[in-house]
Amino acid sequence: MTLRPLIFALACALPLGSALADARINYRSTEGGGAQMEGLLIGHGKVRSDSGDTSVIFEADSGAMVILDHGKRQFTRIGRAEMEQLGETLGVAMRQMEQAMANVPPEMRERVRGMMGGAIPGMGGEPMVKVEDTGRRDSVAGHSCTIYRTRMSGQVINEQCMGDTSVLDGLSPADRATLDRALAATSRMMEELSNGPLAQFADLSPFKAGMVPLRVTDLEGGRRSTSEFAGIENANLDAGLFAVPSGYREQKLEMPKL
Repeated sequence: MTLRPLIFALACALPLGSALADARINYRSTEGGGAQMEGLLIGHGKVRSDSGDTSVIFEADSGAMVILDHGKRQFTRIGRAEMEQLGETLGVAMRQMEQAMANVPPEMRERVRGMMGGAIPGMGGEPMVKVEDTGRRDSVAGHSCTIYRTRMSGQVINEQCMGDTSVLDGLSPADRATLDRALAATSRMMEELSNGPLAQFADLSPFKAGMVPLRVTDLEGGRRSTSEFAGIENANLDAGLFAVPSGYREQKLEMPKL
């Protein structure tokens, strides 16, 4: 797995921390065949989100996450050691790039900045992936929500209408404990990334704690695909849903070369 898919997975996975333990949060297609958002699960001390051929599993206790690529039958595990290595590698690469860009003509600077969405030290512009509050509000399933927009290299690729956790009232104490551990672990990882070299590439702390995606719209080639919150289904979830499927091979996180 390379840097760009990782950034996208992290940015899109952030709001998934606010899910319900031992239950399934369902979404229904309302436009264009539905967004890639399929559902959110928490069980066995873990949080799982599904989006197309990709699943992301957060381990509440360790703070690690596992990205499953079902199409390629691969998985990538990203824990604290991997994130520290990524930060160190990016730090060196960014310093090298900064030195190199200081000696190139202005027109080439602009060309490179355009290719990377402005994510170059000392060149300004927005990060490669940036999530912004549009200031617009709406209502989904009777719940008020705020619309956030995700840009990648300057292009809008996703919109999410985020509501508060009142939609998830009724959690048991055990469920809430699992949720809180997952949120705390995710917040720590995002904080560390946002303060390090990766901040040049992605705004990874766009959402306040305690927000739930009530509507998700994917935007691609002028086409809109939307899914909306459709309710909570209590269930005893199988532990296999939160594990790497048999036969999947590990794909190490590929360190970037800039």
